[in-house]
Amino acid sequence: MNKLLGDVSDSDRKIAEQLVEFEPQIDRGEFPIEKKAQMYVCMAHDWYQLGLEEEGNRLILKAEQTCPGYFKNTMLKQTVGDESFDFLVKSLTRELVSLLIYHINEMRNGK
Repeated sequence: MNKLLGDVSDSDRKIAEQLVEFEPQIDRGEFPIEKKAQMYVCMAHDWYQLGLEEEGNRLILKAEQTCPGYFKNTMLKQTVGDESFDFLVKSLTRELVSLLIYHINEMRNGK
């Protein structure tokens, strides 16, 4: 498992290992494309929570590639009636806005 480097808790390492194992199962699975995109978004959220922005970004893009227009229509429909997914989407939105602000500040500071 080379995605996590340095001092990482055992629980975070276990989550990362499970995410790495789960992605190919989604890829090969016979799920509707909307459901696959939703699963990629859930996994992206987990990667962001682990501090691995690159992996989260990759899965956000994969969700859109799997189900074009996912973030315009389908994702919002999936949040209706699914409180857990609605909460996850709101949390992910805050995470992405924080990352955006961080990167904007980095660019302003010439880094």
